[in-house]
Amino acid sequence: MSYIPNLTALPLHEILLDNGYVYNKNKTSKNNPCLKHENEEGSLVIFKNQNKDGSISYTYKETHTDKVGNIITFCKDRNISVEDLIAGKLESYRNKKDTLQVRNNTQENNEEVQKIREEFKSLKPYDLQNATLIKKREIDVKLLEPYKEHLKTDSFNNLILATYLAFEDKRLNVIPIHQYGINKRLNTPLTTDKEGNIRDKPLKSITQGNKGIEVLYPNDLSLVKNVIVTENIFDNLAYLELQDLDPKESVLISTAGQFNKQKLELFFKSFFNQLHNRQQGAYNNYLREESQW
Repeated sequence: MSYIPNLTALPLHEILLDNGYVYNKNKTSKNNPCLKHENEEGSLVIFKNQNKDGSISYTYKETHTDKVGNIITFCKDRNISVEDLIAGKLESYRNKKDTLQVRNNTQENNEEVQKIREEFKSLKPYDLQNATLIKKREIDVKLLEPYKEHLKTDSFNNLILATYLAFEDKRLNVIPIHQYGINKRLNTPLTTDKEGNIRDKPLKSITQGNKGIEVLYPNDLSLVKNVIVTENIFDNLAYLELQDLDPKESVLISTAGQFNKQKLELFFKSFFNQLHNRQQGAYNNYLREESQW
């Protein structure tokens, strides 16, 4: 590695932003940036320190363990060289090795994921007559009728959707899509954190499990003519209404904060392949029925 006089003087938050981390907007501040990564639990609070000799150093604290470290300990814990971290290669390390104790994407039977799936199944259906979140945005709730079996709620009337990810299984030569989490859109945003501190911005949604992609689709996929992709499911519905599209012919996909390019590409590759197969199968059945006359 090339010689760097003081590694801890490097702006750690800027380096991490180049490695897939994003600001935790609910906790970050001007003096102490707070960063999070979709594949890591908790967040990292970055501190800029003025040393006795007048030099600057950057350290961090993990919010979920209270562990304190610097760029050297960060790299050591993740089995990556400082040079490669500076070059933005952390994601490639994640893809090659299970160097972090995070959810293993290939372990579908992961206990936490299974628990979340069961929780989602046990939730009651979202009451379209009492769809407060939808009505607040002046969206016609009738648009949700074809998607109602995918909409769940809890005792707080939160709107809860499943989140999905696709992972390539080379043994089967397929790319299955499975549920890996849920996203709760809060009927009443939270203005304080667990300690009672006022948030900079109200918390409007809570993710459990892996941050994934939301999908609302009608029962009969053979009728689908439109696939609408936005960052927010409410934007999907607004566009659907604005363009006067038939929800029975439309699939709504929300990236819901999932910005990992590889995961998005893999998901859409699998989704459109499955959609094509469903529609092709329905067409083939139609041809067989016609030939029998």
